[in-house]
Amino acid sequence: MKTFFQTFFYCELRKIQNLFVISFCFILFYPNFLQAENNDNIEISLLTCGTGTEEVYEAFGHTAIRIKNKSDRTDLIYNYGMFDFYEEDFLSKFIRGKLLYYVDTENFNDFLFSYMQAGRSVREQVLNLNDEQKERLQKALNENLLPQNKYYLYDFIYNNCSTQPRDLIKKSIGEDFQFKTLQTENTETIRELIDKHTTYNEWLDLGIDLLLGGRTDKIADKYTRMFLPEELMIEFDSTYYHGQPIVSHSEMLFEGDSPKTPNLIHPFIVFSLILLIVILSQVFLPTFRWQLPVAISILSVVGIVGWILVFMWFGTDHYLTKWNLNLLWAIPFYFPLAFFLTRLKDIRWIQICIAICRTILFFLLIAWPFNPQQFHISVVPILLLSIWSLGIIGKNEFKLSKSDF
Repeated sequence: MKTFFQTFFYCELRKIQNLFVISFCFILFYPNFLQAENNDNIEISLLTCGTGTEEVYEAFGHTAIRIKNKSDRTDLIYNYGMFDFYEEDFLSKFIRGKLLYYVDTENFNDFLFSYMQAGRSVREQVLNLNDEQKERLQKALNENLLPQNKYYLYDFIYNNCSTQPRDLIKKSIGEDFQFKTLQTENTETIRELIDKHTTYNEWLDLGIDLLLGGRTDKIADKYTRMFLPEELMIEFDSTYYHGQPIVSHSEMLFEGDSPKTPNLIHPFIVFSLILLIVILSQVFLPTFRWQLPVAISILSVVGIVGWILVFMWFGTDHYLTKWNLNLLWAIPFYFPLAFFLTRLKDIRWIQICIAICRTILFFLLIAWPFNPQQFHISVVPILLLSIWSLGIIGKNEFKLSKSDF
């Protein structure tokens, strides 16, 4: 009887021990199994949104990261293009290059619907990432969502909604990951890449060409080109890592409409017509009375443009608005000096200054193909108008000096 009970208790004890061992192993290894299962159910994509024409910032497209988790049925967008219109001194900070952008999440369906309403395409590239890479990327994204990390100082070329996802994904894949060098590398300048996206509105193109300085005429390497979402998309499509494509497959989620082109007269035509009117008036209405006010007005407008460029150079943190050679023709001192030139008594110095300014303008026209900074074509009639205006003021000074004599 005693042997029976001993055998019984021994068997039960063995069962309890086995159950304890199984439970311990389950507790120890289940999170890993669960993590592996979760990672298998997680799909990470790069979304590239097409261009739009309603707002200026839509002209260059948009990039976002999508994380779809089939286990918990979440589908989130990580968007690095967020800014707050209601932030204190928003306009001042935006103009001076001090506005902080931030990353935030959004439901995928809401995100897609907003682009469908705007008629802008959305293309998805599902990334070919292993479990460790997915985990690193998710961790980095969630860390960026923390209040102390979510804000960043925006830069149009080097730190924007396209470069932020690029850098995070690159770092998460591995230190040895490199994007493929394409034939398009080192073939275009930053300005030429920008121009390709502003052809629908030449007034916008003119404004951008006026504001951006000589640094924009730097040849763009493969990393610089990726400030444009479309260029980033092309790089991901072309890049392999350890013999495997970094994009497992891609899909056009929504085919956008053709961008609407505003019916605006090209600024070159507008300024050329003004120049033509001035020339015809000079021929058929040679009286001096109308010429001087028109010349002063033209130089004043050009001078105001010059002061804006000076402010963008010295008064803001924008990297690309420095070293702006448009200041060679948009001379700030035209305004307000143009109003007082006719009242100054030292005619000799006025004539010298006018001669120097006209010489610079003539040189810019003659050396147009060789200028280190690319000027907008609409600047040509503006240069000719400025040369004429300086000539009229110089002629007026000469007449006044003769009359005084």
